[in-house]
Amino acid sequence: FQIINDEYKSPSYTLKVIDQPKILNYTLWLNYPPYLGKQNETLQNQNNILVPKGTQVMLKLVTEGTDRVKSNFGAVAFNKRVLENQVEFTYNIMSSGDIRFFASHLGISAQDSVSIQCNVLEDEYPQIKLDISQDSISDNILFFRGEASDDYGISNLVLNVNLTDQEGKTTN
Repeated sequence: FQIINDEYKSPSYTLKVIDQPKILNYTLWLNYPPYLGKQNETLQNQNNILVPKGTQVMLKLVTEGTDRVKSNFGAVAFNKRVLENQVEFTYNIMSSGDIRFFASHLGISAQDSVSIQCNVLEDEYPQIKLDISQDSISDNILFFRGEASDDYGISNLVLNVNLTDQEGKTTN
């Protein structure tokens, strides 16, 4: 463009328009702890997730007009370069909190941001209730009855008994 009036004609100038940084979409891969036996999941553009403690969350953001994305979750912070409009992050989720992303471009003060609320489902301790009763006829016979439960189920239960005789000798 040029600026022209009756007495002045400026040199030609080129105006370069730079896109505002944007986060267009993102994908989350939820990799659950193996002991849960739960199938891993893929989610698109979810702003609120509930995951078991110890889940690994991998994220890929697709951006436009962005050269860097800053991210933070608790004490963990990243500042990564965007390559081919994409950037990836990985977090091991041990506590609830917000994962925040800030897309920026050098020389532009505007930023785009996304926040994902991450809630942790704590793994509860297994519950075991055991009743022991003695046989009414023989003192050497014991009966064991009980219940066991866990928030993620129980795949195996083993009862180990150690017997100690009057001399202090232990047998399994």
